[in-house]
Amino acid sequence: MIGLRHFLQRVGDYDSPLALHPQAPIQCPPANITYIPLYYKYRFCPCGSILYDSSNHAVLDIITSQPIRCLGDWSSYTNAERLNAALRKQHESIEQHGSYINKCPTCIELHANNITNSGCAQHKCQPRLFNSGNIVENNTIKTSLSWSRHYSSETILHQRQHAYQMDPEEFEVLRNRLVSSGKKEEFMYWTMLLIGSLLFLRGDEVCNLLLRDIYVREIVFEEGYPWMVKRLILGVKRKRGSITNFQIFREDGFSKLCIIRNLLIYVRCCMYVEEENERCPLFASVCNPNRSVSKYTFGRVLKDLSCKLFNTDDIRGLTCHSLRNFGYVLSCWGDGSAEDAIYDADHSPCSKSFQLYTRGTLRVYEEWKQNSMCRTTVNVLVPRWENKKIFGTVRFRGRNTHTLRFVASKFVCNVLGVNNDDPSYKNPRFLLRKAMN
Repeated sequence: MIGLRHFLQRVGDYDSPLALHPQAPIQCPPANITYIPLYYKYRFCPCGSILYDSSNHAVLDIITSQPIRCLGDWSSYTNAERLNAALRKQHESIEQHGSYINKCPTCIELHANNITNSGCAQHKCQPRLFNSGNIVENNTIKTSLSWSRHYSSETILHQRQHAYQMDPEEFEVLRNRLVSSGKKEEFMYWTMLLIGSLLFLRGDEVCNLLLRDIYVREIVFEEGYPWMVKRLILGVKRKRGSITNFQIFREDGFSKLCIIRNLLIYVRCCMYVEEENERCPLFASVCNPNRSVSKYTFGRVLKDLSCKLFNTDDIRGLTCHSLRNFGYVLSCWGDGSAEDAIYDADHSPCSKSFQLYTRGTLRVYEEWKQNSMCRTTVNVLVPRWENKKIFGTVRFRGRNTHTLRFVASKFVCNVLGVNNDDPSYKNPRFLLRKAMN
């Protein structure tokens, strides 16, 4: 969106960047559709070529008076889809909904000359003094999107790169790298990676988790073992806006992949937010504790680590979507059926996404079978797969009255035997080692 605003300023459209600004006021007029279709050409057409408008006239830079030359840095139709989705979301945030309606020059002229404020004869009592509506509903934008699809498929030889598919041994290497340093930030990324993989979460779903998404009242403790958490329930806002509830049990046989142990240790010694409230992020940014860590930051960390540890190139490195990939790997190695996997992942058996994930999982599995060295690692790492998604609407009747931070503190103190006087009580590596004993 920043690139679009900069382009609009170059062509002399100073009104549209106001509507596209992250802090645009409510009821701000929508962006102008005149130049946005040109932006698609600006990004798709060959680098260095002159940008022409629909009348075959060169588009000039308003500052230099020279023709604007295309960047040509987009090769996939996915880029155009993302821009279109961002434009839709931005206009919805300023309450511009429905079909796009152009302003009427006659209504504006009558209003400017103080002749009438009720509009022209065609728009009586409803003067169109400003543009209104969501620009993505306009046929001009839809045509530009169709052009982008055709151009990227017919003109540019583009092969879409899919998220890197880890195997359990690589997951163990990644875990050791993030946990061994003892740094709070890296342990946070490990906790995000673990939760995202076991629950089939997308990058933005795990990054946007809030503290309130863990239903504290539903925490169940083990009978006879005070503060030993047996079960917790996590609510996740999915891609379509619906809430999916996951029931998570303590995993004693495979403590390395136990969400409860890792999550409580993270809350106890790694959370940056001091006060708990409804909008408190579960995984807060280091720079701004009141804001969730961004999907870009999390993805960049995963990609950089994969390039170093797995010798992958920057294109095929780990991404935030690799979490869902590895969820299918865990279900396959844990003797889970395809029905179990697609149920937790919210996929359809006929969907293209499910077919891609399944094909990638089978490829990794065949490579693993040829390497007997991995079998011991898998037997140690991967527990038997069980569905965690709760079907239907659940009526919660929990009795726990303590906050999550209090529960985590009691877990570390009473269960792990590490009190506040111990110099290592804020070291996640030390606490995790105690939790696995």
